[in-house]
Amino acid sequence: MKIASIGLHIQHKDVANISFTSSTSLLDYDMLIWDPSDLFEEYNCEYSQPTYQGYPNLNDDDSPRIREDVKRRRGEIIDFLKNNRTIIIILPPPKKCYCASGKYDYAGSGKNRSTTRYVDELDLCSIVPIEDFTTVMADGYNIELREQEPFKKYWSKMNKRHYYSAYLSSSLGKPFLFIKGTDKVVGTWVPTKNGIFLMLPSLVIKPKSEVASISAEFIDAINELISGLQKTGDDYLLPPWTKQYMLPPEEAKRSQVEIKESELTELTTEIAKLKKEFINIEKNKILLSGSGKILEEQVAYILGEIGFIVERGTAGRDDLILRYGDKVAVVEIKGTSKSASEKNAAQLEKWVTEYITNNDTKPKGILIVNAYCDIPLNERIEPPFPHQMIKYSINREHCLITTSQLLGIYYAVLSDSSQKDVLINEVFNTTGVYSKFSEYQSFISIKKKESDLVANKD
Repeated sequence: MKIASIGLHIQHKDVANISFTSSTSLLDYDMLIWDPSDLFEEYNCEYSQPTYQGYPNLNDDDSPRIREDVKRRRGEIIDFLKNNRTIIIILPPPKKCYCASGKYDYAGSGKNRSTTRYVDELDLCSIVPIEDFTTVMADGYNIELREQEPFKKYWSKMNKRHYYSAYLSSSLGKPFLFIKGTDKVVGTWVPTKNGIFLMLPSLVIKPKSEVASISAEFIDAINELISGLQKTGDDYLLPPWTKQYMLPPEEAKRSQVEIKESELTELTTEIAKLKKEFINIEKNKILLSGSGKILEEQVAYILGEIGFIVERGTAGRDDLILRYGDKVAVVEIKGTSKSASEKNAAQLEKWVTEYITNNDTKPKGILIVNAYCDIPLNERIEPPFPHQMIKYSINREHCLITTSQLLGIYYAVLSDSSQKDVLINEVFNTTGVYSKFSEYQSFISIKKKESDLVANKD
């Protein structure tokens, strides 16, 4: 099989990589693979004004040339399909350029003469000869298949090579690839009377050292998919005019489909909302496993949710300022693979001293530590605050609290907001180690391993 590829470099013995501007006819080939994304880059822009309204502004020579090329290639594609051949379009993001219209207005004379150059807009999607073909810009990797064979076999081989840079703005053909958890189409099959028109999301053929192997993998998978589609016999899409004629059971079934699609849209929206809430809940596990900036950010968020007013310390420092009513505290946050240390408490005391110097008010010092952050909670058998540092902190009226205890406070307030005032004041009034929620099992459950569940059944 002879294959032509435009805009996507494929290193394969059966593939000829040609440009859109090339005089090489598509009709010499059995299959066309076309990524239109960078089509406008094949043409030269006006030297003095290369862009117009932020888009390429083609020069006077290439403006008529692109019109001729578009007309020629569209005609070839239409003939291509009439001759029972296959076209694969890589969905491009919406792009446009401006072409010289050939019309000019002149004003003034001599040195004061000015020229107005009129341009026409050329939309990238309009070049693809499919009715109602438009895309919406979107980048991502979460794509899901909602079809069976032969699409399933193709996707099992190539899913790691695809990402989407756009989705279709309206339903077209017979969609099989969607942005995960949505109704946004990124892959569809548009059967025609004779040929096959496939639209796929963007394809990654790199690194350079793997171009040949990935190209071979892609071409083999595409050939297998096309062969499978040809065997289905379901290769004819009704022309638009047939929609005005209603067969006896059609209207009722169409209504049922619309109802179910509406329900699916609502369900998909609800699932997306729940997934977002789930992700936000899981982020709180950063307090059990994190360190550095990501831990500081999540602790600051939790403190705000508990009811503190959270402020950043002076620029270039990693402490927090907490306010609650007329009370104020300075917070040091640490994630460490070992226990907390006197060094951490000394750093906290430094922030306390600086605050007193700058504000003439003594704040509460609070040290929040995720000790032994690299191991599971049930393996953290050593105390998070060693004896020698506790004495140091008691002498300076510090409150020592772990991130898991902070989560305990958060979930207690979340379940009963009336506890907020009591719990926050307890933190301010604690000197040394905070005593509540030291047993994480009281608010964090442990999921049983599958092997344990099987053993219990036996």
